[in-house]
Amino acid sequence: MSAPTGAELRLIGSLKSYVGGRESVAVETGQTVRQALAALGVRPEIIALVIVNGTQRPKDHVLEDGDRVELLAVIGGGCSLPIGPAGVRQ
Repeated sequence: MSAPTGAELRLIGSLKSYVGGRESVAVETGQTVRQALAALGVRPEIIALVIVNGTQRPKDHVLEDGDRVELLAVIGGGCSLPIGPAGVRQ
């Protein structure tokens, strides 16, 4: 059995659109999560959560051989209708 080479980024939800709809991509080690994201064309500031091997980590985590990284984007949305008196949407 061969040892892992590189790290795996799993892009969740809408982030898949940055990698052609793939569930995951292999990236080189020795760079930060932030650098790997930038190389894929993903703006690091849209990432809300980085999980490395089951533990939450910062975007400046340096990737090591065999790391499995899950990435979740910031979720936006809501109602664009104005809120009137008494907090009722109009």
